[in-house]
Amino acid sequence: MPCFSQDKEVLKLNLSDCINMALDTNPAIIKARANIDVAEANITQALSTFYPVVKLNSQYNRTNANTTSISGGGGNVVTTPARQSSSTNFSITQRIFDSFKTWRNYKYADAQLENIKYAFEETSNNLSLNVTKYYFEVIAVKHLVKLDETLLLQSKNHLDQTNANYKAGIAPKADTYSAQVNVTQAQVNLLEAQNSLRIQMANLKNLIGLKREVNIEVVEESFELNYKPLLPEAITSAINKRPELKEMLAQIEAQSIQIDILTLNVMPQLTVDVGFNLDAARDPALPDNSYTIQANFTLPLFDGFNSAAKIDAAKANMTGLEAGKLDVEKSISLEVETSYYNLETAFSRIELTSQQVEEANKNLQVAEGRYKAGVSPFQELLDAQVTFSRTMTEFITAKYRYQIALFTFKKAIGEELL
Repeated sequence: MPCFSQDKEVLKLNLSDCINMALDTNPAIIKARANIDVAEANITQALSTFYPVVKLNSQYNRTNANTTSISGGGGNVVTTPARQSSSTNFSITQRIFDSFKTWRNYKYADAQLENIKYAFEETSNNLSLNVTKYYFEVIAVKHLVKLDETLLLQSKNHLDQTNANYKAGIAPKADTYSAQVNVTQAQVNLLEAQNSLRIQMANLKNLIGLKREVNIEVVEESFELNYKPLLPEAITSAINKRPELKEMLAQIEAQSIQIDILTLNVMPQLTVDVGFNLDAARDPALPDNSYTIQANFTLPLFDGFNSAAKIDAAKANMTGLEAGKLDVEKSISLEVETSYYNLETAFSRIELTSQQVEEANKNLQVAEGRYKAGVSPFQELLDAQVTFSRTMTEFITAKYRYQIALFTFKKAIGEELL
């Protein structure tokens, strides 16, 4: 759960918080959820014929108008006084059989719902991965800001050392100028890193649906390293779990049912309905309450080849969907293989850059000692600091690129990101 810091002004968010916020506020997710609601309503409509239709009709009439008429050969005047009437009718109608048309419509609506649910899952996974990338980019830049702060402090210390060496007569005045330039450059680098952090933070807040004025702090979590399943198993997992492929299968099933419905329309059809009517205001002298049984048989003969053309079009669409399914399988396999090798490379880069950082740090310490003792030029110290800065930047970048590669791989094989 997201929480506020003690000053009640900064909202602390981890990766799970960011993803959940995005899933709650993203327009694409809201639209996908609405599509599920529509599909569920369509299922209810498709099932409606399985249930009886119940109606209650009640009517009451009253008039105070008198009517006068002349009747008979003698011209008698007849006056009709004010009158009132009422009637109440209750009826139940149930469809017993419709050549399985209702059942097929229900199965079609159910397949459509499955299709939309998998589309929602795919949209959610893509959004979650996008949030994950922004999350780790923010954390990476935060560490780069700290690195630039450290480098600025180092540069100021080096400036102090050049002044001390110059006063001691063991370094030229040019060293102090070079050190001052180095401090200025470190200040510029820090400013650029801080600005980059603001931009990345703005992008993240926009993606998870937070307003610009909300202050947030991205909390770093501990994540696993060296996650390396076997590639064949990873591809099999992706084929079984990826919602894109399940969505294609649901589309194929829906299209198959659609062909059955179109085929049914050109076949003989029998519909049977049973009804019961209860007249609550009936005259006791009249017969008992009535019931009805209605059967309707339809034999389509010719419709100008319209139905046949619709069936041919549906079958052609089915062929296209099956080809699309094969294309999705190939695309998923390639995506898994690519993300697998990217993950291996990202992990190896962490190991290599970690060794480089250790060596660069030792080299910087030696260079600082040598310059302090006046036995090496200032340029050697600058080169050592540049090397340390570069290797540290590469190590930080590699560390969080690995996390992005890891979550990309997990998404590729169909695993949940949270």
